[in-house]
Amino acid sequence: MKGSSGNRLLFFCAQNLEDIMSQAIQSMRNQLHISHSQIFTYLSCSLRYSFRYIIGLPVEHSSIALHFGKAIHAALEVFCVFH
Repeated sequence: MKGSSGNRLLFFCAQNLEDIMSQAIQSMRNQLHISHSQIFTYLSCSLRYSFRYIIGLPVEHSSIALHFGKAIHAALEVFCVFH
């Protein structure tokens, strides 16, 4: 019986840790995020920065490197979350 209650305690601690980690990750996602592109855009033209990142107007064009980078980041995020 003692081993059984120990397993339940271990499961509870693991579940509690998983909940804490999930909340921490969600909190980080809700925090301010500034990318290299945002800084570069602001420094080169603050009006363009306002249109793109504050107002949210769509970009006229985007490079293939941007799409590739987003795919790599998404894949790494999925890998890190599930492993």
